[in-house]
Amino acid sequence: MIRSARITLCTVLLLLTTVLAAQTTKVRGQVTDASDGSPIPYASVFFDGTSIGVSTDEDGRYYIETHDSTALVLTAEILGYTSQSSRVAYGAFSEVNFVLALDADLLSAARIRPDDSYIRSILKQIDEHRAQHDPDLGKDWSVRVYSKIELDATHAEWLATRSFLKGILGNVVKWRDTSAVTGESYIPLLISETLSQKYHSKEPEIEKEVILANRISGIDSDNFMRQYAGSYLLKTNFYKGTITLFNLDVPSPAAAYGHAFYNYYLVDSLELDGRKSYCLRFHPKRGVTSPTFDGELYIDAEDFGIRSAHVALSKGSNVNWIRHINIDTESRRTASGAWFPKEEKLFIDFSIAVRDSSKILSFLGNRELLYGEPEDRPLPSDLLDTPDAVVLSEAVELSDGEWASARPVPLTTREQGIYDMVDEIQHKPAYRAWYTVFRSLVVGYIEGEHTAIAFGPWAQTVKYNATEGWHVGVGFRTTKHFHPDVRLTGKLGYGFRDHLIKGGGSVEWLIRRDVTRKLSFSGDYDYQQLGQGTAAIAQPNMLNSLFAGRMGDKQTLMRNLVLSYEHEFTPNVTSYLSLESRRLHGNDMVPLYRPDSTWVPSVSTNQIRFSTRFSWEERINRGHYHKARIFTRYPVLGLDFTAGIKGITGDDCQFLRGVFTFDWKVPAGAFGFSNIHLETGAIHGEVPYPFLKLHEGNRSYFLDKTAFTCMDYYEFASDRWVSAMYEHNLNGLILGRIPLIKLLDLREIITVKAAWGTLSAANRAGGSGILPIEGLKTLETPYVEAGVGLSNILRVLRIDACWRLTHRTEDPDRNFRLTFGFDIQF
Repeated sequence: MIRSARITLCTVLLLLTTVLAAQTTKVRGQVTDASDGSPIPYASVFFDGTSIGVSTDEDGRYYIETHDSTALVLTAEILGYTSQSSRVAYGAFSEVNFVLALDADLLSAARIRPDDSYIRSILKQIDEHRAQHDPDLGKDWSVRVYSKIELDATHAEWLATRSFLKGILGNVVKWRDTSAVTGESYIPLLISETLSQKYHSKEPEIEKEVILANRISGIDSDNFMRQYAGSYLLKTNFYKGTITLFNLDVPSPAAAYGHAFYNYYLVDSLELDGRKSYCLRFHPKRGVTSPTFDGELYIDAEDFGIRSAHVALSKGSNVNWIRHINIDTESRRTASGAWFPKEEKLFIDFSIAVRDSSKILSFLGNRELLYGEPEDRPLPSDLLDTPDAVVLSEAVELSDGEWASARPVPLTTREQGIYDMVDEIQHKPAYRAWYTVFRSLVVGYIEGEHTAIAFGPWAQTVKYNATEGWHVGVGFRTTKHFHPDVRLTGKLGYGFRDHLIKGGGSVEWLIRRDVTRKLSFSGDYDYQQLGQGTAAIAQPNMLNSLFAGRMGDKQTLMRNLVLSYEHEFTPNVTSYLSLESRRLHGNDMVPLYRPDSTWVPSVSTNQIRFSTRFSWEERINRGHYHKARIFTRYPVLGLDFTAGIKGITGDDCQFLRGVFTFDWKVPAGAFGFSNIHLETGAIHGEVPYPFLKLHEGNRSYFLDKTAFTCMDYYEFASDRWVSAMYEHNLNGLILGRIPLIKLLDLREIITVKAAWGTLSAANRAGGSGILPIEGLKTLETPYVEAGVGLSNILRVLRIDACWRLTHRTEDPDRNFRLTFGFDIQF
C-alpha cells in the first residue's frame, strides 16, 4: 500500500503541470439603478473574454475570485440597462460598484419573473439525470485531488500590534489580505496543503481517500488535524437532498422538493463552451427559518448536469457562530457525458457576532479543492481492509521543490510567507508558554508541547459535595512523548468532611490505532453517585460544586477493578469485553441492612460484561490514544450483557442483565430537529438494590439531558424496564417570526421523558440479603415529565422548565424544576 502510494505520487509529480498563474484577483461590490440608487438583483457580472462570472443577489451584491491572468476587465449587464465595464487590478483585491442606467431605447427596465412550471420541469430533469451526474452514484472511478486550506482572523491586528502577544505576532500583519466576500482585512494563522487520491466503488459501495502528501504550517506530522485536510470533510454535493455542513442540514436548491424552501428565477440562458445552459437564481421563501442557501446554479440544457454553483448561506438562517458560508463549484464534462467536479471553493466566517458591522474577532476558513481528470480505476484490494474513509498511513513527506511541481496552482508569495512566518513564531519562547496555557484550558490537563506527563484534570482539583465536603486532589496522565502506545493515569484526593483518602489509576495499551484495539486495566477507590445521568456536567467539578443544589447527597464509596478489551471491527461496529469487580460501601444515606436489621458494611459483584455498539456512516476523530465520534445521520444501537458470578468474594451475587439502547439525532428540517433516546432492559436474578436499574435522577440545577429532571436519586428502581427521552428543537420556528424577538435568535425546546418498569417480588423483599432503601418505589404506573425551554441565549445558554406529570409529590421542588446549562449548537 505504502510502496504503491509512493510510485503513484512520483508519477503525479511528472504529469501535473503548473501553467496557472499564482496570483488571485478578488472583486466585490454592488450593482444599483442610476435613477434611484436601488439595488439591481440578478444582474450578470463577468470578466470580459472569459467564462468567469456570477449574478448579483437580491441586494445587488456580488463577489468573484479568479486565478486567470487575462481577467482584467469586469462588466455588469442586465436586460433593459446599459452595460458598464471597469478595469480591475490583477492579483489584488478591488471593490467595484456599478451604477447602471436604463437603456434609452426602452421605456422601462425588463423584469425577471419566475416561470414556475418551467423551473419545476428543470428541477425534475436534474432529478431524473441524477444517477448520470452524481459522482457518488457513478461507476468505479479514481481522481487526484489537491486541497489547500487557510485559516485567518479578522479584527485581530490589535493582537499583533498592541496586546501582550505583540512580541509573538508582530510579523503577522505584513501578510494581511482582504476578503472578497466580506471586504474585511484579515491576518493569516495557518495554511495547509494536501495531495490525495480519491476512490469510489459502486459494488461494494465504498469511498476512500488516501492522503499521499500533506503539510500544515506549525503542525507535527502525526497530528489528528491531518485527517481533515483532504476533501472528505464538508462535502458539497448539490445532487443530494441536503448538504451537511458541520451539524447543519441545508436543503439543496437542486433537490426535486426544492420548491418547499426556495423561490426560483430563470435569469438567463446562454452558450458556455458551445453548449446551452440555464442560469437558475434562487432565494429562500418568506417565513423559512431553517438554514437555507441563496445563490445560483448553472444547468446544462442538454443533459441537465450542474455545470457550476455559486451559493451563500442565506441571511435569514438561524445559525450560530457562522456569519457566512459561501460555496463555489465548477464541473467539467467527461467523455462519458457526466459532469464531474473540477474545482470547489468553500469560505466560512466563524464569529460570535452575526452582524457584518461587528468588530469582534472572527475567524475565516478558506478551502480550495482542485480535481484532476477522473479515471475508470477500481478500488485497490488493500484499501478494502482499511476501516476509515480517510487513509493516513505514512503519507509521503515532500520537499519544497516536489511540492512546487505537484501543485496545480503555485503558491502566492503571501502563501509561502505564511509557512515561513508560522515556523518563525513557533521557535519563540513566549509562543511556547502561551501555547501551554491555551492548550491546558482546552484539553483540561496542564501539558507542555513536548512533555511526557500532564497534570489534571485541573477542573477537579477542588470540588464540593454533601458527602465529602470540600475535596482537594491531584492527578496526572502520560502523553505520547512518554510512550506512543501506552498511557498511564493516576489520581489522589482527600475529603475534609469524611477524612478519607481516595484515588485510582489505569494502564492503557493501544495495540492498534487505525482500528482501535486496546487493552486496559483500571482501579478506582472513590465516591460515586449511582442513579445519575452520564452528561459531563453531572460529573463533579469546580463549576457544578458552586451550583449543585443537593447534588451528591446520596453518594457511595466504591472500589472498582476493571480489565477490559476494546475491539473495533469497523468504524461502525465496536465491541467491548471486560472483567469487573465492584464493591459498594454503605453509609447513612445509602444504608445496607439485612432483613433482620443487621448492618452490612459492603456488598460486591464480580461480573463479565460484553457490549457492542452499532452505527452507520459515522464520522470519527481519531486522536493519539482515544477517538471521538462526531456525527452520523443514522440511529446508533447498543447492546450490553452482564453476567454476575457468585462465590468469588463471598458476598457477591449471581445474575444476568441485558440492555438495548437506541439513539438518534433526527436530521434537521423546516420544523427543526429531534433527539431520541430509547432503552429497554431486564435483570434476571436477585441483586442488592444499588445494582438494580436505578432510573436516572437529577438533583442539581444544571441541565442533564440523560436524566429525568424532576426525579430524585434512588427514587425508582426496576429489574424490567422501558424508558424514552424525546427532545425537539424548533430552531426558532415560532419566535423567529415575531418582530424584534426574532433578532435574539432564540430557539424553542420541547421535551418529554417517560419510564415504565416492574420489580420482582424477590428483589422487593430483599431476596439478595439486602433490604431496599426506604422510599424506593416501582414504576408499574409510568413516570412521565414534560418541559419547555429556550436555547441559544447569548449563543451558549439554555433554560428549561420541567413538570412532573405523574407520581406527583407534596414537595413542589420535585414537581417542578428550573434548570440551566450550556447548549452549543450551530
